[in-house]
Amino acid sequence: MMKNLKKWASAAICMMAVSAVVSPVMAANQQDIQERVLYGRNYWVSSSSGDSDLANLYYVGSGTEAVVTITSTTMLFYVPAGTLDTAVGSGGAIDLSATAYDTMGELCTYIDKLTSYGCVLQGAGSSLDPGFMQDQTAATGTNDLKVAGGFSVENDTNPVNGGGNVNVSYRVRLGARPSNPNRHLRLKKCEWNLNAGTSGTTVIVAGKSSEYTPEAQGANGNRLSEAVRGDGTTVWRDVFTDDTNGSWDFSGGNPLAGWDFADNEHVVVVGGSDIASESTVGIASASQIVGNYLRCLFEER
Repeated sequence: MMKNLKKWASAAICMMAVSAVVSPVMAANQQDIQERVLYGRNYWVSSSSGDSDLANLYYVGSGTEAVVTITSTTMLFYVPAGTLDTAVGSGGAIDLSATAYDTMGELCTYIDKLTSYGCVLQGAGSSLDPGFMQDQTAATGTNDLKVAGGFSVENDTNPVNGGGNVNVSYRVRLGARPSNPNRHLRLKKCEWNLNAGTSGTTVIVAGKSSEYTPEAQGANGNRLSEAVRGDGTTVWRDVFTDDTNGSWDFSGGNPLAGWDFADNEHVVVVGGSDIASESTVGIASASQIVGNYLRCLFEER
């Protein structure tokens, strides 16, 4: 009897010791789950014909400013204005037709790896042609990458010859990503006023849905399918005849529901006319003009 009591007491002490170590971790995980369920952060992301950002560029070097020239074929970086930064690309120039930079994902990744520069995709998917970037002419005070918040490159009038009209965009785009690591976005609703052209208004949502993750796929999941999906993968597309005010509720009217994407993934929503996919380059039958907009409600969980 005494031997059994000693064994029980010894086991109880061990369990208490383990509990003292594990409990804070379990409590932290439980708190994280509760916060995701009860306190998911809801926010709107908006874009318009005159403010349709593709990517954000910033500069953290020692120069007083950093400005860029952008055409449909080339990017030039100056630090400061008038002095070409030869550490970028080939002698300061990035050839946007070169294989290494001919998608927004490749271009942004290259810029982000430079010591003094950074790049974050916004309304552009990784596979988008850089020719969509709005034309810029480097000049002091016009597109300074060093100011707080950096410089956001907007969508141009069209992807072939540009034009840089700040009030007309080829399409209206927006992008969102979780602000905290290991969180995901839930798309709840989108609203828009878009110029339909001859083929109606098209709205596309692109991203890696939550069902294409190792956790969701399980041991027998299609790993290739998981790997190739991203912010250029169309997960929802619809065409509407109304070219004024439209909306789509991805929650089905349930405030706790929506379209879930994988952790840490970038989500892109595109609106306009004649859109086959997120990265479609073909000339649209109608550009987006003053008054056209696109906005979506996301929840970060």
